[in-house]
Amino acid sequence: MSDLKALIKLASQLGRVRINLIPYNSTCNDIFVGSPQSVIEHWHDRLMAAGFTSTIRHSHGQDIAAACGQLANEVESS
Repeated sequence: MSDLKALIKLASQLGRVRINLIPYNSTCNDIFVGSPQSVIEHWHDRLMAAGFTSTIRHSHGQDIAAACGQLANEVESS
């Protein structure tokens, strides 16, 4: 089962929920990579079609590595 289908199945059991999609903010030392915008939008569209309220969160400061979690990560690794 795909992660998206698993999320829809789980959320369906919880009743009325809002699902916030928060893009991963990678840094230069990171082994993980965020999903492409097209994938995030696909998830959003599928969640909305399944009857959920879904929002895509946008981080400010990503261009200077100061988005959520990036700044703290940079300080800790110094």
